[in-house]
Amino acid sequence: MLSEELAGLIADKPLDSTWYYQDRALAALEYSIMQELAADPYSDHEEIEENLHKKGFAFSQELIKKQMEFMSLNNKEQRQIFYQLLQSLCEALEEKEPLELYSQGIYDVLRSVVAEETAEGKVKSYVDNFIYLPKCALVALIEKGEIVLSETQKEKFWQSKPKFSKLFFNEILLKP
Repeated sequence: MLSEELAGLIADKPLDSTWYYQDRALAALEYSIMQELAADPYSDHEEIEENLHKKGFAFSQELIKKQMEFMSLNNKEQRQIFYQLLQSLCEALEEKEPLELYSQGIYDVLRSVVAEETAEGKVKSYVDNFIYLPKCALVALIEKGEIVLSETQKEKFWQSKPKFSKLFFNEILLKP
């Protein structure tokens, strides 16, 4: 279900829209940081730099550190808290029951980091670094093979901004 819904939303939003980074290098940097954090909250700048080099991107450690600081994920304690919430969200998303039966776990995690929401219960904004939580959860599920996308869809997804994943959760998973 998640794969089809995400693929549909990816197809629905044009790559040249504001839902996507137009700077592929910045998108690759952000996505690589999320891949590393989804796998290991202790990932440091060197591991992220190595992952980027494998993809053909060359970023200095200074730039990687700056991006991690921008994402509020530059110290171990921040990354560990982020990782614990990420694991809880992924566990809720991996449930094999119908969405209605496991959505409470998803609500619980997302509501714990919401800064502002609409009267209808849609998320308007997340607290600090948790704006990256929804996208990082989808990244983790893609990496695990829980969400299956074509190579074209994966490439388009990694170029998406965090607000795209917030839209996904609002539209697909947080339906009233």
